[in-house]
Amino acid sequence: MRLRIDAFPLPVTAVKRLLSALTSSVRGLKSFKFSADATLEAAELKRPLINLIRNQTQLQELELLDLIRNPDLVVELCQVIPRLQTFNGELHDFTREEFRATLAVVAQGWPSLRCLGIVHNQEMEEVFDGADIEALLQLSDLEDVKIGLDCHLTLSISDIQHMGQ
Repeated sequence: MRLRIDAFPLPVTAVKRLLSALTSSVRGLKSFKFSADATLEAAELKRPLINLIRNQTQLQELELLDLIRNPDLVVELCQVIPRLQTFNGELHDFTREEFRATLAVVAQGWPSLRCLGIVHNQEMEEVFDGADIEALLQLSDLEDVKIGLDCHLTLSISDIQHMGQ
């Protein structure tokens, strides 16, 4: 079963109740897509969201939009769904170091990941380079990668050659 929840413009208490109700009634999800108003406090939704996902032993695809404000959520997701194959996430207010750390967590926590989509929603003056996405190169099963950065990404020829290996 696939489930998509667009929690716009619900208040955080209503979204928490919805996630809690689904935790006890929904089993067997293969795909879960969740988006919420970016103004909602993501920390308040973290526990109900993790509890819902923890009960989904067959989950293969996860998409979280407007929720990931720090790497801690990704760390917990890796622990509760270690065999995830597809992850799409939207990162907010991440520094370059947090972005790199999150990709490292993804690479270590989901070694069988086949598809990854990461959007970094913050204009940055920093220039990203191949070292910032180095962790993804450890994923031998990764087939499809989409990275959206609202900044400049420079890749050298050796970076590109390394990706093809």
